[in-house]
Amino acid sequence: MRRFIAFMLAIVLMAWSAAGASAMVYGEAGYETEGYDEDSAWEINSVATLIKARDDINDGTISMGRYYKLAEDLDITSYTDWIPIGLSSTYPFRGHFDGN
Repeated sequence: MRRFIAFMLAIVLMAWSAAGASAMVYGEAGYETEGYDEDSAWEINSVATLIKARDDINDGTISMGRYYKLAEDLDITSYTDWIPIGLSSTYPFRGHFDGN
């Protein structure tokens, strides 16, 4: 019985994780815009979207020169192991960030 419960919990967590990943966009503008100018800036409206943007920038998924706009006040003080955006010399942050 315990194995069955663990198995079902794993399935639920995988489905929840997949649903969350697909919903993790850069806000309403999200991937619908190109992010190449202020009018089509990618909106960052949660810590999750900030993390997604950071990871995409830090691993080179996103090309340099994109525009980002902070749409909400975010509190990352609880993230004691926070990895900065553009930390890598290979993929430094070379975009535009509107702190709003």
